[in-house]
This record gives sequence, structure tokens and C-alpha cells, in this order.
Amino acid sequence: MRELSKLPHAPQRYLLHSSAVNGRFRTYDGFDRCGQRLAEELRELVGRHPHLAKLSVFGHSMGG
Repeated sequence: MRELSKLPHAPQRYLLHSSAVNGRFRTYDGFDRCGQRLAEELRELVGRHPHLAKLSVFGHSMGG
């Protein structure tokens, strides 16, 4: 997230959001529940920023 915010036009053109709904031990709830939490968070985010035209999601593996 820190690196993305260094992009030349990041503050003006992009909304950078770092999800925390599945942080730490919440991943033990299973893939389906983690997906539900993330979908709920994204719906709320889009609701707060209705001007958004596109949504890109980046993820990473925690290993295992």
C-alpha cells in the first residue's frame, strides 16, 4: 500500500484502500466467510464513494 501511494497521481486519481476485515486470525473462519466479509466491506466502500468507475483488487498469500 505504501508503494502504491507513491505513484505520481495516486492521491488525485485513485482511492487506495487496505482491507483489514480478514487480518490476523480471522482467516481461520474459512475461505467462504473471509470472502463474505471482504464483499461486505467492498459494498460499503463503493456505497461511500459512488463516483468510482472501476475496482481493482490486489491480494497476497499468507503462506500455507
